Amino acid sequence: MSFILQILIVFTSCSFLSCQNGNYLKPISEGEIIDNLYWNEDLNWKMKIPNDWKIVDNTQNKGAEQEMLNEIEKTANRKFDVSKAVDLIDLTKDDFNSFQSTAEPNQLESKNDIVENNLIVKNTLYKTYQNINISIDSTKTEKIKIDGVDFETYKFIIYDDLGNTLMVQEIFCGIVKGTYLTVNINSNNDIDKNIIKNSWLNSTFR
Repeated sequence: MSFILQILIVFTSCSFLSCQNGNYLKPISEGEIIDNLYWNEDLNWKMKIPNDWKIVDNTQNKGAEQEMLNEIEKTANRKFDVSKAVDLIDLTKDDFNSFQSTAEPNQLESKNDIVENNLIVKNTLYKTYQNINISIDSTKTEKIKIDGVDFETYKFIIYDDLGNTLMVQEIFCGIVKGTYLTVNINSNNDIDKNIIKNSWLNSTFR
């Protein structure tokens, strides 16, 4: 797998483009694993970890995430402060099937601000992938609820050199207890996609 594609797969943050500043009294916790269940007290988020999916040490991805951030900053022609972003639970089945989640304190003031920010992020990511010569399409943004929490979701379809679908990247962005939560699901087959996506869609936030 090419290094650029590895960068694409590990990249998760959906909120770093918002102009968020200020000091936060409490950092967001990474959560913990209890009996094959992910539990994050700050978000009151619980999600079952599917069988045969491995927990990833997300510190291993820092170099690739920084490379992707550098490319995004080139596209946007500005610097971004991601110091408050926290990697939560990361899971993998294999090189092309994975789940990542990231949280960041939210300071956007209204639902319209959140929608506008999500659109800016989506468009900037799309342009960045084009700039690093990844052949890609995107779907329209849709709204869904997961256990009563509103999320916006859209997909990037990544193609190989012959024009065949290599991987689908599905992104979810929502505000949970004042926190901007991003989830990224990568897949190259329906079986693994449905397993991990069902786990995510059956999350609870109470």
